Amino acid sequence: MIDNATAEANSRESRTEVRPIRMGSPMPRPAHLIRVGSPVRMLGRFTLLFVLAALPAPMVAQQLVRAIAPVPVVRPSGDVLRNPFGGGLWQPRIGLRDVDGDGHLDLFALNPDGELRYYRNEGDHRFSRIVGSAYDSLPVANWFRFADLNGDGAAEILTAGPRSEVMVLDNDGTDAAPAFRVPARALLDNLGDTIVMQRETVPAFADIDADGDLDLFAGNLDGSITFYRNTGTAGAPALTFETAKYEDILVVAPIRTRDRDDGGDLLRSSRHGASVLDFADLDGDGDLDIFFGDYFTRKLLHFDNAGTAREADYSMERLDTAFRPSGDDVESEGFNQPVLGDIDGDGDLDAIISSLYPSSDDAPLVLYENVGTRTDPAMRRRSIDLVSEIDLGKSAAPALIADALRNGILVGASDGRLTYFERIVGDPAGGYRIASTFALPGLYQTIPATGDLDADGIAEVVVGESDGAIIFHRFAGSALERYGDTLLLARNASPALVDLDRDGDLDIVAGAANGRITYFENRGSASAARFERATPPSPFDSLDVGFDASPRFFDLDGDGVDEALIGARTGGASTRGDTIHIFERDGGAWIRSSRYPALAVARNPVPVALRLPSGLLLLVGDLAGGIKAYVESPQTGVGDDGAGNDALRFGFDGDVLVVRWPSDGSRSGAIRFMDVLGRTVGSVARVDGETVSRVAICVLPVGVVLVEGITERSRGAVVVRVGR
Repeated sequence: MIDNATAEANSRESRTEVRPIRMGSPMPRPAHLIRVGSPVRMLGRFTLLFVLAALPAPMVAQQLVRAIAPVPVVRPSGDVLRNPFGGGLWQPRIGLRDVDGDGHLDLFALNPDGELRYYRNEGDHRFSRIVGSAYDSLPVANWFRFADLNGDGAAEILTAGPRSEVMVLDNDGTDAAPAFRVPARALLDNLGDTIVMQRETVPAFADIDADGDLDLFAGNLDGSITFYRNTGTAGAPALTFETAKYEDILVVAPIRTRDRDDGGDLLRSSRHGASVLDFADLDGDGDLDIFFGDYFTRKLLHFDNAGTAREADYSMERLDTAFRPSGDDVESEGFNQPVLGDIDGDGDLDAIISSLYPSSDDAPLVLYENVGTRTDPAMRRRSIDLVSEIDLGKSAAPALIADALRNGILVGASDGRLTYFERIVGDPAGGYRIASTFALPGLYQTIPATGDLDADGIAEVVVGESDGAIIFHRFAGSALERYGDTLLLARNASPALVDLDRDGDLDIVAGAANGRITYFENRGSASAARFERATPPSPFDSLDVGFDASPRFFDLDGDGVDEALIGARTGGASTRGDTIHIFERDGGAWIRSSRYPALAVARNPVPVALRLPSGLLLLVGDLAGGIKAYVESPQTGVGDDGAGNDALRFGFDGDVLVVRWPSDGSRSGAIRFMDVLGRTVGSVARVDGETVSRVAICVLPVGVVLVEGITERSRGAVVVRVGR
């Protein structure tokens, strides 16, 4: 894919001009580009026509791409979120590494969905989410660590295998331009055996003996620490098991239970648990201290090193709560992961804490800033939102709302709240402001739908919740109040309001935890709704999308007819397969859309679509409590020519078609334009050896046009839908 700036730069480099197709009718407007498929070798004209003809009508497939800030989102304070649609963080495993070489430690976070998120450090405690990097699709699970295992200055990534073995993604590139080897290999000890950690623990690498290479530590479920000493070198490690009881450390924590009378904690017994470790020289004395997050401990434990850089000396007698005595205590639901580093570039160590406790509703990341010195630290808890994105705790579920008083997005969450994001009036960018929150006592995992059910111009709010109830609400001043009867489904009810039978009133189409669709037809009227269970049209009457079906309806292509978007969870620990299925009407039934393929998104997706001045915007609620955004891709490129060469890439710069030629050694070529019957309607020759051609589109017929690029060695094509 090439963007306009890249196309313009390449065009200047090759000194090409904008050339017209020699036809003389008015200039059409390209509506969008759609990828047909991978380019093929020179197999003859009929091959490409067969590929085109094999596509179901209307022979186009729309591409949606991830966007972090397609529209601005503003806090009540007036601050603009930097990464509004980052997707949220929930129990994130975290790490720090300056991967772009700018002297600032960048932040990485791993949610249970398996996506390694990269946040670039912009300074002043500001981090920008970067998508499309080499880290996004890496096969990481449960935890990750950066460690340079071969001494080349570039970090490998270590993570957990399916049986808790330590896996290595070797980096054959640099930190700034990583090239990770996939699949990962198992990390071996000095005897050639695979190193296996106990489940749920997060190991750490540290040069504990100051010999210039990395040693390995991992917590055990009994509260002790396993230690592998590196008896090799920085470039050729030999991890040698020494002990499962490192320094006789044994962490025991009390089990907490809630006192039903006053809500306080009862200490019933003591227990060991999983742990997460970090090593850092917090006090600047030249040796490494241990920071220990225990599964059952709300605090973060600090073992001071009374030894030296070469001979560490830890003791249970020198155990304290971080960050005493001069700093603030770390406290959360428990299982605190610390990462320490000079985050603000002032020469001392700060800390970021993430609670990995399964039921934690704490802020996902908490900054402890060192306001002391390198040798006399004073760690203060700060209320700075490091990642600056929409994060509603867990299970975000958006719905559009538009009536006489409101225009925006209403988002449910696991704690039952509904948060209203109001469209900013007059904002040409289509931005939103976090306006208000509605509490719905007694409800959990709320999924709203909105629509005017009594024709008074004010939307009602239909709320699905975790027990399977669908409950009707109406606005009463600044609150929402219940009214009417409750509809019952399986767990995790997810309703949508839509005129499914096209009789002029709103019906309810609802998904549930069992992956099935239920239809409640409005047997009343537009002003007096009355819902009765009915059989939905095919294939919704028998459709099973897996788990947690969440249907929504929106006219994606602007033809006046809604498409159906159904979010679904496929199940299992991996979440990369969770999908939005898209259906379109076919007479009285619905069929899977050929124009909008199923979109793989994050866990438990709840979709909603809207159209802004800039085009289609798809928002997807995520299990992590955030929202992900997808926009129509204005430019699409084809892949490679099968021999590893870059192939033809296409894009638009206004009404100019930009073609980037492949690096296949060819110097000549042509761009040919054909209608749906395969008839050539125009062509442009490639200037000898140019890398980029820019073509003014002059008389292409309105409708679907195949743009075919041809060189001596390869060819590729995209479909353009052209409108005036």
